[in-house]
Amino acid sequence: MFNNWSIAKKIHFPLISSILIGTIIIVITSYFSLDKIKDNVYSKTNRALTKIFDIKYQAKKDVGLTNAINIANNLYVIKALKDNDRELAIKGLKKLSKSFKQWTKFHNIKVHIHTADVHSFLRSWKPNKYGDDLSSFRHTIVWVKNNKKPLVAIELGRAGMVLRGISPVIDNGKYLGSVEFMQGLNSISRDLLKKNRYVLVIMDKKYLNIAKFFKNSEIILGNFVNTTKKGSYDKEFYNEIKDAKFAKTIKTKNYYAITIPMKDFRGDIVGYAVVGEKLSYIDDVIKSSESALIKQVVIMIIVDILILLILIFIIQRILVAPLKELNEKVRDLASGEGDLTKRLEVKANDEIGHISKNLNTFMDKLQLIMQNLKQNMQIAIGVVEKINNSSQE
Repeated sequence: MFNNWSIAKKIHFPLISSILIGTIIIVITSYFSLDKIKDNVYSKTNRALTKIFDIKYQAKKDVGLTNAINIANNLYVIKALKDNDRELAIKGLKKLSKSFKQWTKFHNIKVHIHTADVHSFLRSWKPNKYGDDLSSFRHTIVWVKNNKKPLVAIELGRAGMVLRGISPVIDNGKYLGSVEFMQGLNSISRDLLKKNRYVLVIMDKKYLNIAKFFKNSEIILGNFVNTTKKGSYDKEFYNEIKDAKFAKTIKTKNYYAITIPMKDFRGDIVGYAVVGEKLSYIDDVIKSSESALIKQVVIMIIVDILILLILIFIIQRILVAPLKELNEKVRDLASGEGDLTKRLEVKANDEIGHISKNLNTFMDKLQLIMQNLKQNMQIAIGVVEKINNSSQE
């Protein structure tokens, strides 16, 4: 069957078939890519939400550690611990608190000073409560005493998950005690809320015996309590998240969220940061990506069609048309009505042009042969006529 086709068909069929098959492959691949777009967008969203929270959380840790180190080197604090002078410590912390209020966003700092034997020396928010032994449950303070190094970590307390920057107070090589700069995580929620990101810091309810401040709090996500202060989080986000099933990723009617483990000083997961954003934003990104992919596929198909049409035109003009002309000339000769004076037009120096030249050369020789044959026939006829005339005489 293929052998009986014209050259045009033999060229056009595989050409069109290859373009068509390529287009079908592009369409099928793009169809499956549409599903991958969703996965990629959600994966990127997970990484983005994790990163933006980690940046804020690390900044919070840096603040806690830096302030703890600075306060531990404050002369008021050093002298107060050295001389066991609580009034001097109170005076020094009031001065620091005033400076913080005036020049930073920390308007109500919480500083806890501990003695060398891990007892409370001064709580800035409760100056009259002091002297209690902390060694049995304040593992971070014990670690700082034993290692003589500063640290920052979450350690549970009555107020739940508190980020504690602790630094040793050392004078002339002697360990006098430690200073603790305490922070909640509410500011992270407030800061990200301004960027349309939503954060809830939740704590496992099994720690309510320690975090007594939240003992009457509502249980959310099945097994947790919200430790984020009211006014620091979005109420609509909270109301949709609270009844959802806890998982690494949570999707509600209007929100998408991830859960980031929050570990304490000992590496135990004591809670999670639920970080989310509006689902409509993610859907818009998905639709935009899908639209871009569809446009890309359409453009590729249009380009393929244009390339196909251009190739067909070029093949028709350069190959098929000259071959048809050649075929007509040869057909004229074969039918016995050929005009030996006609010549093929040589339009190019390609293979078809060479065939045309060779055929023209053949026509020249054939025309010469026919002319010679005609002359010889005329001579022969003349001879025959003379013979006939002689015989009649």
